Amino acid sequence: MMTLKDQFENSGKFLFTYRSYMPLLFVGFILLAARDISQLKSPILMQMTELLSLFLATTGLAVRIITVGQAAQGTSGRNTRNQVATSLNTTGIYSIGRHPLYLGNFIIFFACLLFLQVVWLLIIGVVCFWLYYERIMFAEEAFLRKKFNYPYLLWATNTPAIFPKLSKWKKSEIKFALKKAIRQEYTTFGAIALTLTLLKAIKDSLVNNSLYLRQGWLFFFGVSVAVYLVVRIIKKKTSILQTTKN
Repeated sequence: MMTLKDQFENSGKFLFTYRSYMPLLFVGFILLAARDISQLKSPILMQMTELLSLFLATTGLAVRIITVGQAAQGTSGRNTRNQVATSLNTTGIYSIGRHPLYLGNFIIFFACLLFLQVVWLLIIGVVCFWLYYERIMFAEEAFLRKKFNYPYLLWATNTPAIFPKLSKWKKSEIKFALKKAIRQEYTTFGAIALTLTLLKAIKDSLVNNSLYLRQGWLFFFGVSVAVYLVVRIIKKKTSILQTTKN
């Protein structure tokens, strides 16, 4: 029989593998929130909330871009099968928080739920996110502790898990790799644009009782798709985004 520690670690490994699908679990909750969304009345409040959500989503994306751009090769990747870390990141954004990628994910996820302006949905989302990612972080830290031992423990003891402590900032030892960041995070950009546009279409359609999406949002989505496709073609068909160390 496994100890509670082993159960946490094993469940964390499982959730790590399927972490990309976590937002899909909220489709049912969004359907349940349809009535609350349809009763939104204040256009000004809706616009302010949507602008705040866009800002937060962009902030979350920026956190991920900075993290990926400053991370050593063989770390902070998009692997889903197993934990991978050829070295330990402890400077730059990793000097103020142990899990900056997950902080970025949380900000983006929070922004998407805030966009719908349903308080109970936002609360459930935050609770579920932390329960889900708590296990993932537990498994990830167990892996790093086994691999790097004392250097990891020394860093982890003095660095907060999620919410950054800016006073602990140490300049990154690694030069920011813009090409690497674009190569890895253009899909996150595309996912944000698609998700917010779909949520806007759902929200406005429920409020107006008809399929509805403003031209401004159609333009935003069109430009986002164009940017996504251009970067994808460049990545797949050229070596422009390749670096000497991939």
